[in-house]
Amino acid sequence: MNTKQETPTAGPDLRVLIPVAFGSHSENGVGYALAQARQGLRVEAVLACVGDDDVRADVLRLRTRAEIARFQADGAAAAMDAVAAPLRAAGVPVRTVFALGDVAGELARIADDTGCDAIAAPADGRWRPCGGIVAGLRRAHGRARLLAVDAGGRAQPDAVAA
Repeated sequence: MNTKQETPTAGPDLRVLIPVAFGSHSENGVGYALAQARQGLRVEAVLACVGDDDVRADVLRLRTRAEIARFQADGAAAAMDAVAAPLRAAGVPVRTVFALGDVAGELARIADDTGCDAIAAPADGRWRPCGGIVAGLRRAHGRARLLAVDAGGRAQPDAVAA
């Protein structure tokens, strides 16, 4: 697992994990973190990107697992830096984490390992193509609350991230 951390001056009131995927819509989570910061909370954002460690045999004929992992890590770093820009501009400390494995399991583990209070998942169904990620997060036994966050950055109390 690769991590990059900016040290906040005081402990946060809210530490929120924002999942980042290539071509994903992480702006819901970013909007949530920024809205909480505007309300006066000290917010820390943990951006997490999980790469697939299940590599097809035809790809392995051309590249080693280490080369593929490095390529994924480099792409994830670029994606997370882009997502982090508005947070950093607003003074919100950002930590980035890249891991390989099962997306739901790794996101839940990262949330626990980094002490996140919440996971901000899109409420508008944008994760549907990713299969059971949200269902897997719901089953994970972590301490972080799973929040369904709409495009305006608002947590939907009765919505289940789908």
